[in-house]
Amino acid sequence: MVVECPICSKVLNNEEIFDTNLSLADFHPDLIISFDVASLEQLWDIYKNNLSTFQNTTWVNIDHHISNALFWNINIVDTSASSTCEIVWHIIKNFELEKYVDEAIATFLLTGIITDTNSFFNTNSS
Repeated sequence: MVVECPICSKVLNNEEIFDTNLSLADFHPDLIISFDVASLEQLWDIYKNNLSTFQNTTWVNIDHHISNALFWNINIVDTSASSTCEIVWHIIKNFELEKYVDEAIATFLLTGIITDTNSFFNTNSS
């Protein structure tokens, strides 16, 4: 089953649509997963305008920043990782989900690793 994200409709297709005034009034997720978000301020008005949804939904936080506030329900934070995408790849491998990684997903993961490591220049690149 594919569930369309109401926030981002296009990514990495020369266009990214991100609506910071999004209303989640008619959208009731079972789970919220945030990637590379170390603080609530990074979520802009989406969090403030939908506070009830965020407070009443299980929230998983996947991040690699040492500054992460760890205020989500489930925090998967590895400060030794080069990027959040590296952590996501380890999760995929640990759950033996590699067979679901197609060219598009691999491109997203590689793009995240390249951008977060400054093209593998940072010292924590591996």
